Amino acid sequence: MKRLALLAAPLALFACSSASDDHLGLTSSRLTVATSIFNADFTGSGTLNTVDISTGVPRVGIDATLDADTKMKVVGNELFVLQGDTGSLRIYDPTTFAIKVELPVGDADHPGAKSYPHDMWVADDGKIWVTLSGNDAAHSLVVLDRNAPGSLVYVGLPQDAGDTDGKPEPDRIYACEDKIYVTLQSYSFDANFTITYAKGRLAIIDPSARTVRGVIALKGENPFDIVALSDDCKDVVVANASGLTTVADGKGDLERVDLGAGAVRSVLATDLELGGRPTLLARASDDLLYAALYFDPQQNAQGALYLSSVKVVAYNPKTKQMLNDVSGTMGNVNFLRVFDDKVFFGAGIFAGMEAPGKAPRGLYIAPADGKMVTTPIDLGLTPSSIALP
Repeated sequence: MKRLALLAAPLALFACSSASDDHLGLTSSRLTVATSIFNADFTGSGTLNTVDISTGVPRVGIDATLDADTKMKVVGNELFVLQGDTGSLRIYDPTTFAIKVELPVGDADHPGAKSYPHDMWVADDGKIWVTLSGNDAAHSLVVLDRNAPGSLVYVGLPQDAGDTDGKPEPDRIYACEDKIYVTLQSYSFDANFTITYAKGRLAIIDPSARTVRGVIALKGENPFDIVALSDDCKDVVVANASGLTTVADGKGDLERVDLGAGAVRSVLATDLELGGRPTLLARASDDLLYAALYFDPQQNAQGALYLSSVKVVAYNPKTKQMLNDVSGTMGNVNFLRVFDDKVFFGAGIFAGMEAPGKAPRGLYIAPADGKMVTTPIDLGLTPSSIALP
């Protein structure tokens, strides 16, 4: 979401769960985690840290110059960090954590700090694709060249007629075979900052030709995450969150999509059936899917409604049944991943304020068996993104 979307609710929902391409960090039993602090006015800062998986021992404060809003991926033998506030992409040496290059994601006409980059994908040719949720349709997807900082190639994305601000609000990038798929959240604000969603969509892109080949219409609103449901990358589930300032009403759901056919196969569950708005997803097996659900409507200090709590749940996509809660009630969950038979998620707080009755802030790591996870690793601040394959 763009920053305006955050004004409606104190939720930090920035990190992604889409996959990258390598096993860096885990071969040495180490993963990289960014932590953040968000202030009440939505300013903030971020810090780079590592965690030894075998011992659970963190090394904190490696680089305290990050934005509060980051995405991280490991590709090849490098760490990529997308800076959502300042609008740049850093490439780190993962051993020394020296910055090898920092690339702007914007230009003079479309400044990176106003483009709100959301996700990235590194192509086989080394070019880096970045979604820009703050830009107009013609400049909402950009291709960066690490060998030519400042050299930007924009790829236009289709605009929905029901989304009146001229911005398709692209979010996740999902790669499958020779295509990439970009989730389009398609929302706009009126003069009172009331948010309206058009139906969610997936843009189908041929990266070799840098051309949009089509659009898959979704049934729900505000597609927030997309993961494979099986070893076939064309068989995916999309989490449509709809509005995080309104109670479940059926406009959010889990949808099974056949990318090969370019169509929704079925709705696995609506937000009413799930008991909350689904955001992040992670697949552990064919019959175990993790999901983050936002629920518990409350009023903020201005009297506006927002969903004040989130929990991680286990869901069986084969039987379309909820299994059990995996976490306690949390303030927010910024990432949810499964790798090497382990589940990873980060729980946090808003504006540095602990919430009474909610699970502790920290990085949660446990076997990906669908059971409850209760004890986090404390990194001192809210975990905001993670670098895993």
